[in-house]
Order: sequence, then structure tokens, then C-alpha cells
Amino acid sequence: MRLKHLRCPSLDSVAWKHISNLPNLTTIIIYGTLDGFMLKWDNVIFTPFLNVTSLFFRLQSVADIITVMQNSEFPSLKELRVKVDALPCLEAEQLVHALAQCNACHTLEYVSVGCFDKPPDERSDKQLAVIKPLLCFPQLRTLDLSLRHTIYLDNDLLLEAMSSWPHIHTLYLHSGNVRHPQFPPTVTFRGLFAALRFCPHLTALSLDMDAVNIDVDPDAESFQHISLHYWNVGNSIVEDREAVTRIILAMLPGVWELYNRGRKGGVWDEIAEIIEDNQQRPNINSRR
Repeated sequence: MRLKHLRCPSLDSVAWKHISNLPNLTTIIIYGTLDGFMLKWDNVIFTPFLNVTSLFFRLQSVADIITVMQNSEFPSLKELRVKVDALPCLEAEQLVHALAQCNACHTLEYVSVGCFDKPPDERSDKQLAVIKPLLCFPQLRTLDLSLRHTIYLDNDLLLEAMSSWPHIHTLYLHSGNVRHPQFPPTVTFRGLFAALRFCPHLTALSLDMDAVNIDVDPDAESFQHISLHYWNVGNSIVEDREAVTRIILAMLPGVWELYNRGRKGGVWDEIAEIIEDNQQRPNINSRR
């Protein structure tokens, strides 16, 4: 009954029921999967994990995690980390919906969901609807989604998200390793800057965007966001190097690390070099 931190392989339904009643349990780390093991879907009823603040799953699939989240309440949960081998679109959406219903809306601060591989038979002509269910977490500080499918996001949804997360300082939305031709980025500079007005503490951002459509004039705008220091532009394409450089220097004067999905060479590297020469590196660690 005095157990505070639990780290173990996958549990069955009886074990989950038992640990849900441990009053001092604050941290649960579940890793690995026994051969043929899976939680029973029928008659799984868990009582609230009253004092659990951290959940970490490292499993082959997300099915059991969804089962746990759908049948549990975590009224004190602050941190959720999920790492799985593959995460199909439907299950990714089920996971965030289950999280939104587990009674942690006023406590959750950190969410990290990642997968290593895309299922070989998974269709890629669908965008992930995973942002909307997470808008109910106003205390969110870090959101890190490293998925293999394109995450649906446009100017309006980004604005809604940023206004829902006033405390956020790290936002990583990784939508696969290659830009999907059917789903080009739709967040523009104007949409990004409108959203940034609502999150003054944002220091690290990973986001694909439409850097071809130049819809702001830095000479005519007075807006500046000085807290953003690290920006991974992902699979964003840029055509007008001078225009994009002027926008970043004028409106994002705190940016001193600019990455383009780890690629070497190209226009983004040229922009990054200019920014490095013109912006002063602050004495803080932006990638928290």
C-alpha cells in the first residue's frame, strides 16, 4: 500500500484493478509485451488512479493503452508518454479521445506520443484528427506528437489550439518523414503569427507550414514573438528565400536554431546561416 513508483512488463486486468486502488502510487511505467498477451476487452472496470501523476508506456501496439485509458480515470495525471512500434490512424485518434475523457483536463501538462514505423498495409490518404480532442487541456506545457501520418492542421485550428494552451512552451507536431503530396501544409505565416499571440511562452516549435504563400509584410506589421528560439520547419518548402528571411528576422527575433527535418543544404540552410549571423543566441536551453 506504500508503493509509489511501479515499473514492470504488461499487466493483466486483475493487476490493473489492484494497482488502481493503491493510494500512494504516483508513477507507472509499463514496457514490453508477453507473447500472446492482451487485456480482455470485456468487463474491464477500473476505479480512479487518484494520485498517479505520470504514465509511461513502451509497448508494441497501442491497443492495451487505449483499453486502460478508456476504463480509467486519472484526476491527478500530469504526464503521459507513449512509445509504440506502429500507430495506425484510427488507433491514434482513439488514444487522444480516450485521454480527453480520463478526467485529467485540469492537471495534464505533458503529452508525448510517438511511433517508430508505419503499418505496412496502412492507407496514407487520411489526415490524423488528433489536435481537436487535446484542446480540453488548458494546463498543457509540452505536446510532442511524432507520428507517421500527416496531422490535420490549418490556420483556424492552430489558432484555436494556441488559445486553448496559454502555458505551452514546447509544441512538436511531426507528420512523417516525407511531405505527403496530397496534404501540403496549410498553416501560413499569418496564421502562425495570429496563433503565437496567444502563447507568449512558446520556446520550441516543430511544424510543417506553407512557406511558399507569403501572406505577411514584415515592414507593415508590428508583431514580434521574442520567446521562440528553436524551430523545426519539417517538410516546409520555401521559394522566396529573401522574403522568408526578412519575416523571421523581423517578427521572430528570438529564433536562433532553424532546422529542416535534418536535411543538409538547400534554401532553409541558407536562411539558417543568415539567422545565425544576425540573431543573438540566448543563454537558455530552448529544447526542454
